[in-house]
Amino acid sequence: MEIKELLEKYPFLNYHNVFSGKLTHKNEEERLKYNWWTTWDGHGWEKIWKKYLSLICKEWEKLSDEVKKEFMILDTKEKYGSLRVDISYGNNAMVEMGDILNMLSRWTCCVCGKMPRNSNGNRIIWETN
Repeated sequence: MEIKELLEKYPFLNYHNVFSGKLTHKNEEERLKYNWWTTWDGHGWEKIWKKYLSLICKEWEKLSDEVKKEFMILDTKEKYGSLRVDISYGNNAMVEMGDILNMLSRWTCCVCGKMPRNSNGNRIIWETN
C-alpha cells in the first residue's frame, strides 16, 4: 500500500500537534513530506516498528468510531536503550503491544537490527544467572 493510502486509511499515522490534536500541515504535498513514515532504510528497529504498526492498525480497526477519532500516536522515542511508544487511547491489546515492542527493542540492535545469538545460533531473549 502506498504511503498516501495508508495516511488516508489510518489518520493516526499523520503527524498531529499533540496539544491541539490538529494536523500540522496545510495541503496534501506538505502532509506527505512532513510524515517521516516515508523513509525506510532497513536498519535498526525498523523491522519491529513495521510489525508494531501493522498490529496497531489491526487493533485500531476494532475501536469504536468515537475512539478512532481521538486515537493518535503521541510520542516515539528511544529511552534507556529501548524504543518507547506512547498512544492517546486504545484498548488493552494496544498497551500490551507497546510493552512487547519495548521489550523486543531492548534485545534488538538499534543500528543493525540483529538480535544476539548463542553459540548454537539461537536468539537470546533473556539470560538467567
